[in-house]
Amino acid sequence: MSQVPPPRYRIVERDRRLIVIDNWAGDKAPSSSFPQVPPTASLPPTPSPSGRDLLPRTSGGSANRIARAGEDGGTLLRQLALAACAGAEDAEGRPIFTSASWFDSKAKREFSLGRSGVERLGGTVLAFLIFIGLIAILAFAIGFEALFVPVFLFVVVGKNIPAIGTRWVDRLEKLPVD
Repeated sequence: MSQVPPPRYRIVERDRRLIVIDNWAGDKAPSSSFPQVPPTASLPPTPSPSGRDLLPRTSGGSANRIARAGEDGGTLLRQLALAACAGAEDAEGRPIFTSASWFDSKAKREFSLGRSGVERLGGTVLAFLIFIGLIAILAFAIGFEALFVPVFLFVVVGKNIPAIGTRWVDRLEKLPVD
């Protein structure tokens, strides 16, 4: 009996992307009767660093409604939501939210966010940034004694952060993915 030849293609993951490697590319002639690709044939496009396809955009604006500028202030909230999602997006360009165990007792959950989810996550991040900015302004204007109240509140509320965060993530997960 003859041996099974080694596979021609190998699939590996690099930087959260799947890459197909041709094992016979280094050989001058493949050892089977498969048709050879002429050297003038065009190669398929390589994936972009963002992981999106390199297909041309259709006319009529952005294919992703969430990213379209000028809709309900969506650009700032989308950027904040993407920052909270560490830039992870699904195939349709929706941010993928991943929860962590320090604020979600049901962690690790991953789900895509629709427009309403992006607005809620972006709004929450914006509210936290404004709150931190106000605390910093008070600390510099009044003095570091002004940090006593926020630190005290954080200590009191701190033990309940996972319960509060879990309820917030549950509501975020139930929002429609449009």
